[in-house]
Amino acid sequence: MDKVCNGYRHHWGIAIIALSLMLHGCSLSQPSPPTSGESSPIDSNLGVNKASAAAEQTVQVFFPDKEYYRLVPVERAVNGSEEEKIKQLFAMLVEGPKNDQLSRIVPAAVKLNKATIHDRTLELDLSKEITQLNTGSAGESMLVGSIVNSFCTMGYASIKLTVEGKSVESLAGHVDVSGPLNYFDELTVREGPIPAPANVGQIQREVDRGLQTWRLDPVEVARLEGIALGFLPDKDSFGLVSRNDSGASQGVAKVKVRHGKLDFLVELFQPTGAGEKSFWAIRSVSSAPIKP
Repeated sequence: MDKVCNGYRHHWGIAIIALSLMLHGCSLSQPSPPTSGESSPIDSNLGVNKASAAAEQTVQVFFPDKEYYRLVPVERAVNGSEEEKIKQLFAMLVEGPKNDQLSRIVPAAVKLNKATIHDRTLELDLSKEITQLNTGSAGESMLVGSIVNSFCTMGYASIKLTVEGKSVESLAGHVDVSGPLNYFDELTVREGPIPAPANVGQIQREVDRGLQTWRLDPVEVARLEGIALGFLPDKDSFGLVSRNDSGASQGVAKVKVRHGKLDFLVELFQPTGAGEKSFWAIRSVSSAPIKP
């Protein structure tokens, strides 16, 4: 079974994000390929340097979940030369996830024609089937992000996509792929309204009994319940922006989360009414500017 990289083993539902197409640099700490400052084509079908180290490498393969809210990373191992690793990773994207809560996004008919390293940019030339998609902006964003984020975890700073040896403006008319693309932090977090817990009464009773006391702290709720939304408690930073749990029918709090190179605002509320002894739940996630 795939190992979904959620940072902690909690039983939370899988979710995805509302989309943003701004580009951001790779933030994952992975080994970097050789940097010669020049293109490094090789005399193989893919054109990638066979002299690369053959050591096994752990990568993250990104797949969208069923609702296309966000991309979810799954740990896999690749080994052999750099050429072989690239082939293996692309084959994993085409094969799709083994977890039935995730979705395959790269069409099965798509072939990797060639791969070329330009300094720390990996250029992937894909077959024409990659442009024969019947999808909207959300699906295209997930497709592009799945490829780019996955190969960024091999250590490349950016990924350039071409089709049959030519640069293209987009794959399906929505996402600009005319230049090198950096890691998409925004595609790994679910944004928008978050459904309230279904068992509000039970949660409050457990909190009253001294169980799950972390639910009384909005920052801890954002940290732990945020795992299901794509946040990484061991890597992201969490800070309280504001908190009001008195004088209102429901308390309201806001927590700022730095995820990769982006800031997110998590808004929380108290479903059972305002007060120091009422638990907090996430109401929404937004990448909008932080406003207390």
